[in-house]
Order: sequence, then structure tokens, then C-alpha cells
Amino acid sequence: MPLLSAALPFSAADPTPGHEYEGFIGWVLSLMTDIGEIGVGLALLIETVFPPVPSEAVLPGAGFLAYDGRMNLWLAIVSATVGAVVGAWILYFAGALLGRDRTRWLVDKLPLFDLEDFDKAERFFARWGGIAVLIGRCVPLVRSLVSIPAGIERMGFWRFTGYTFIGSGVWNSIWIGLGFAFGPAIAPVLERWSGLLSNAVLVIIALLFAWFVVARLRRNLLRRRGGGGAQNGPAAGTSRVGTGHG
Repeated sequence: MPLLSAALPFSAADPTPGHEYEGFIGWVLSLMTDIGEIGVGLALLIETVFPPVPSEAVLPGAGFLAYDGRMNLWLAIVSATVGAVVGAWILYFAGALLGRDRTRWLVDKLPLFDLEDFDKAERFFARWGGIAVLIGRCVPLVRSLVSIPAGIERMGFWRFTGYTFIGSGVWNSIWIGLGFAFGPAIAPVLERWSGLLSNAVLVIIALLFAWFVVARLRRNLLRRRGGGGAQNGPAAGTSRVGTGHG
């Protein structure tokens, strides 16, 4: 029977995955176990479309669960990568359909998005083209926004998909791999200090989220008061489309 118990990811003595960990950390690990590898992909899709949700907070947890025998390592990496690609497709087609001026106007009106980030991503893509999509997948915020100018400039769809898949695959493999590799060191710490660490994590998340929201809203408000917002309204058309990045 010991061999049978070792072969099974969960035993009868462990009916609730993550139950040995307390607080927020235990809840997150249990939730990730319940939703499985597909849930990791959904999390990356959401993170790609809504940049304030960091993939760095999700991927190491998936790696740790893979080390703990509660998730398949390779399926987690593939699912995360597919989720990131689908999210990038959404932004790519949004840029292609709306065009530069309408997209820029929309970004300027969204309270938690920064026009400066969009302009940086646009300049990054204008300079490096496909390489920007590849490398940009490993840069926070840029990895989401760079998909928009790629769509605006009508970069070849399959070329865009290939660069996004490779870049996302490397990024996801690194973070999931770190969670897997450091599993032996993480497990005893969580078993003893998960309650305390959960409280610390919640405080840090709350502070970072509050800082992000306040700083972003304040900067956007000051820019609009100073007349630095988008100068073209939604009727401005779809300029600079099709400049040869396909």
C-alpha cells in the first residue's frame, strides 16, 4: 500500500489539497489545485488583457504545485502559454479593428491605463518590430500593450502568434520552473509559517494595488489638466495602418 499511496497525487489522509497551509496562501493553492492547469491558462489570459494582474504571482504557485504532485509541470507551462497567446490575440485584433487614433483615445479614457505606457510600447514596436513582440513578452506591462501596435500596424498574424508563443513560453517556463525548483525549500517554510506569510502577502498586495491605482489616477488627472491627453478623438480614423511589419 505505501507504493500505491506514493503513486497517487492525493491520499485519503489529504482530502483537501492545500489544507495543510493556512490563510490566504492555503486558499490560493487550494483554488489553483481545484481549477488545475486550465485555470493557470485562464489566469494568464486575464493578466494579458488586464496588466495590473501580475503573472509573477500565479506562475511560481503552479510550479510549486507541480513539485508537490498536484499539477503537471508541462501541462501548466503549455496552458499558461496558450492563455497568454489568446489574450495577446484579443489585443492584437482590438488594435487592428480600432486603428491607432481610436485605440489611443480609448486608452486615454480608461482610468487605470496609462497613455504613456501605450506610447512607449508603440515606439518599442516601431523600432524593433517582431523582436519587440518576442522580447516584450518578458517585460511587465509591455508584454500586454505591445500586442496593440502589432495589430495596428497589421503585423502578419501567424508571425505575431509565433513570436508571442515563443516569448510567452520562455517567460512562463522560467517562473513555473522557479516554483518547481525551489519547491523543496518552499514546502517546509509554508508548513510552518503559511499563516504569518499569508497576512504579510495580503498587506503587500493591498499596498501595491493602492499605490498603483492612486499613482495611475493621479498621473492621468494631472496630464488631462495640463492638456496632455489624447489629441485625437474616436473619429480620427485608423492612421498608420499597414506600414510593412507583416
